[in-house]
Amino acid sequence: MDLSHMSHRARRAFLKKLKRKRQRQKLAKENEQKEIEELNRLQLSPSYQAQQAKELELAELEAKERERNEQIWQEREREAQRKWEENNRQKMILKQREEEVQQKIKAEWESRQTESGKATEESKPQVFYGILTVIIIFYSQELTAIHCSHSYRKCSFFRKTGACRYGFLCSRLHQYPTPYDDVGSCSLADDQDGSGTFDEAIDNSCIVLRIPKMFTHYHLDLTKSVSEDQDSGLEVDESQLLSDYHEFYHDVRMELESRWGKIAAIRTCRNLADHLRGAVYVEFARGPSAAWDAAEACNGRWFAGRQLMCTVVRLGGGWREAICGLYHRGKCPKGDLHCNFLHVFLNPGERSRDFQKTLWRHFGPMDNNGLSDRVYSSTKTSHSHHSSSTTYHHHYDRRKKRRHSSSSRSSLSPSPKRIHHLSHSNGSDYEDSSPSEHHRHRKSKRNRHSSRSSSTKRRRYLNGSPSPSVHNQHKKHVNFTDMLNKTQPAMILPAARILKQKPSIWVEINLAVAKYKPINLGQGFPDILPRQHVLESLNILGRPDVNPFLHQYTRSMGHPRLVNVLSKLYTSFSRCDRRLYAECGSLQVDTFEPDREIDPFKEVIVTVGAYGSLYAAISALVDPGDEVIIMEPSFDCYTPMTLMAGGVPIYVPLVPQLNEGDELTSDCWKLDIKELESKITSKTKVLLLNTPNNPLGKVFSREELEAIANVCICHNLVCISDEVYEWLVFPPNQHIKIASLPGMWSRTLTIGSAGKTFSVTGWKLGWTIGPANLIQAMQLHQQNTVYTCPTPLQEAVARSLEIELPLLNTRESYFKEMCALIEPKGYNMVQKLNEIGMIAVRPTGGYFLIADISKLNVPLDELDKNESLSYDVKFNNWMMQNKGVSAIPMSVFYSPSNQHLGSKYLRFCFFKEDSTLNSAYEILRKCCNQASKFSWF
Repeated sequence: MDLSHMSHRARRAFLKKLKRKRQRQKLAKENEQKEIEELNRLQLSPSYQAQQAKELELAELEAKERERNEQIWQEREREAQRKWEENNRQKMILKQREEEVQQKIKAEWESRQTESGKATEESKPQVFYGILTVIIIFYSQELTAIHCSHSYRKCSFFRKTGACRYGFLCSRLHQYPTPYDDVGSCSLADDQDGSGTFDEAIDNSCIVLRIPKMFTHYHLDLTKSVSEDQDSGLEVDESQLLSDYHEFYHDVRMELESRWGKIAAIRTCRNLADHLRGAVYVEFARGPSAAWDAAEACNGRWFAGRQLMCTVVRLGGGWREAICGLYHRGKCPKGDLHCNFLHVFLNPGERSRDFQKTLWRHFGPMDNNGLSDRVYSSTKTSHSHHSSSTTYHHHYDRRKKRRHSSSSRSSLSPSPKRIHHLSHSNGSDYEDSSPSEHHRHRKSKRNRHSSRSSSTKRRRYLNGSPSPSVHNQHKKHVNFTDMLNKTQPAMILPAARILKQKPSIWVEINLAVAKYKPINLGQGFPDILPRQHVLESLNILGRPDVNPFLHQYTRSMGHPRLVNVLSKLYTSFSRCDRRLYAECGSLQVDTFEPDREIDPFKEVIVTVGAYGSLYAAISALVDPGDEVIIMEPSFDCYTPMTLMAGGVPIYVPLVPQLNEGDELTSDCWKLDIKELESKITSKTKVLLLNTPNNPLGKVFSREELEAIANVCICHNLVCISDEVYEWLVFPPNQHIKIASLPGMWSRTLTIGSAGKTFSVTGWKLGWTIGPANLIQAMQLHQQNTVYTCPTPLQEAVARSLEIELPLLNTRESYFKEMCALIEPKGYNMVQKLNEIGMIAVRPTGGYFLIADISKLNVPLDELDKNESLSYDVKFNNWMMQNKGVSAIPMSVFYSPSNQHLGSKYLRFCFFKEDSTLNSAYEILRKCCNQASKFSWF
């Protein structure tokens, strides 16, 4: 390379740069060679080969799982396709049969038309529709048989309104009445659904004439598309629409009444849906026969440029179920387009407030017949005494049948006269008199006193007397008030999912302890003061110089100081476990998840106790129908929390397996992995783990946790690990976090408790550690329920943990001291209970133990005759009431199907003062000494 053109300084700089470049290249080659040698050496390492083999095995399992899921999906797709094809085939068969029936109807009509030969060209439509109505009656049974042959249930909307949005394409049965049907003489089969149960009382229905699309208006333009219907009517003046409808109403009513007698009710729909748009419903006072006569006469007639097609339908629930009760209150959520119930016009003379009273009668406890037009027409139009009396008798007979069929109902219901405001004696009703006798009396009385001075009136009002307008409103509504007072008030029931839950055992125990005042060895709280630095951490917050914001709201997902120290604690705890297990050789470092820092703001949440963590985790993960695996015996809140979230609890019991000569410890209760896998289905989503276990005191071993972890990974389950007693593990047992096992961090929520950690159960603070995506779901649940936890308590727990963090795994640690304090108490209780005659089980963790009471031979069945109570519940009640010592019956920790597994055990808490435990031992010892002569009585 020619460097002659460079200056001396530039040449020296260039050469130095080139030298450094060659040195870097040399180092890079050396590092590359070292990496190759290290990789070759690592590949020969057994641990690396085992790790590679395990990764390949996991990859194969994941591939098999994907393949299995793909097969399941394909099978479901094929099954859905098959069902869809079968459904279409059934529809085609049904349509073909209906077409055959229509062809028969047409052939019958053509044969009759040929025979008569006398029909003129003008009368053809009327004759056709009249004959068509008769033929439809004859073939209605055949159409019904076609539908029933496919086990179709009745269309509920057609039964209530006589119309259906889907028409003949509806998959359910549309059953029309026949001229031989009457309101009071309906066939039982007509009011029975496919399951064989009666869905409505017979006399609730009414048979009416239905004329579809009779009222036309540009507000209800039938040529508009569905998408435009949503904005239709915005440009229409409401007063003009009502004016046009009132003119239409008078014309139609006058013509119908002139030919077929008095009309009991007439309603016109203002819905925008095609099947209800402009439909007119008419109920005649003469009954269904008038409706059939009108239908036969009006079929084929022309009205407003439209040919009418009249039908007779039955309103299965009467007017009360046909009319939308929310529309005239402006609360119908579906609007005119999508609501399947009748949105009706107010008839001339009606007001919205008065129409609400009519709807109250439609939906009330007695009247089902829709008397609005009967009442309001009599208010505005004068009718003869004979027609009014006929209307009264027609509906009085129907109500009389209903009262006769239900005596208990009639005793609470108002009289027919009061409901309809009708007076049979003089042929007039309450609203017929305009004004009534009562109102005329009130009016004349007001006229007599109208000459009072204005100052006298003001004094009367200031003294508390109501104004005349108030009196008018009260008298106007007096009959409705009387009716409401004579009916039974509706009982407001809580939610069904809450009513299904049983009372908590802790509530019952608290009440019993308060009543009998025994020595309480049942509930899991110590009667020992917490450590001094814990109390001081809380006392500091009461000083006047403390930060005032520590007494206000804090971060919803956890006080920043607390979540930071929890992140450090669990990160260091995991690393300490790795070193400890590697040194003792019980576990290989390579089997653990790699070291990771826990994010305090994304992977930690603070809740109202461990209860709050459990409920938030279950509610955030479980959808209705999801299955949750619960190992029994289990803490009693697991099942109700699962049920309230809509999940299905699946129970897998731990079964004792004791070899001859072995000591009876909580480790003898084993989990059957095969049984666990047999309970898992495609709906299983969550597995609940509790180690150390409450109430057994069992600490799950490494082998058991690895087997559970493999099940979770293979079946894609989320593990909620309840580890509130994690610091109370008696040597040589070791507490292993299942989240630290390979592949489990991303699918595990670890729950801890400040109450169990520092023996301050009344503070009710808990926390959950887990992956960010699962913690985020819990955060969404918490911020919309409790929102946040008490700030002073979180600050005090944070200060206490900061003091303990440097002492972790040392003799000065409070966790070590607490474990050393309660372990002898547990051993001592085992010996004392064994001396008494019980068979106690030595725990390996926690501060509970269980004891077998079946050898005491106490004849409780002679004392307590309640067969629904198990033996352990009876024994605990007897011991608490007669001996002054209380425990917890073990059967409450089992599901009903497995309660026999715990019916001979009691759970005792030994985290008490020595004086408390000695007093309980002395009481039980005296009972044991008396047993030789007087048994335990």
